[in-house]
Amino acid sequence: MGRLRPLLFSMTAQKLLLLILRLAFLFPAVLVPQESTEPREMNFGHESRFGRFFPYNELESWATARNLVVLKDCPLREIQDHEAEIIPVEGMEYTLSAPEDHQVFLYLDLVTFRPAAAYNPLLDGIHCIPGEDRVQMESTQVQDVKQVRWLSVEVNGHLLHTAYVGGETFLRSPLVVRIPREYVKRGVIKVRLQVSPGEGFFAIWDSFVSRSPQG
Repeated sequence: MGRLRPLLFSMTAQKLLLLILRLAFLFPAVLVPQESTEPREMNFGHESRFGRFFPYNELESWATARNLVVLKDCPLREIQDHEAEIIPVEGMEYTLSAPEDHQVFLYLDLVTFRPAAAYNPLLDGIHCIPGEDRVQMESTQVQDVKQVRWLSVEVNGHLLHTAYVGGETFLRSPLVVRIPREYVKRGVIKVRLQVSPGEGFFAIWDSFVSRSPQG
């Protein structure tokens, strides 16, 4: 009887292995983690998924009429096309793929402006370097704008960041938001961008997920 026990155990293990192989063949998604089918980056503008489509030349005209200069689409992830979408007052939502086993960062390449009196074209090459979400301008270089506007960033229902602009404060891009690992669900993140009510202007060129805070 003692000799039969290892044999019976071996036969049971073989049957269990065959059962697992059959399940893996019939239902691969149950036993093998599947990579998310969501895109890892979103290029706004050309398909007008959420808001109003704006090419660079129209943004330039809009800015010029208000004594502003619009900065160009940052050349991040080789998805630079100088086309953007306005973030509507009801907000914007989209889903991106994100690795669950790593710290990840959400990049938002936002449309940004500078006062025409303060604009220096020699600085165009460095404005796309990640940093603070806002820049301060000299009061003598900007118009008297008292309204403060805000943009909030939510990921899978969690508010992670709010950027405020108005008066002497201007938005900086790209905006980089750290996403805690526990907020990544099944390899995806659902991003929601919400803007303050009333007259304002927030638009976005593109967005993507990166493992690095420096792109």
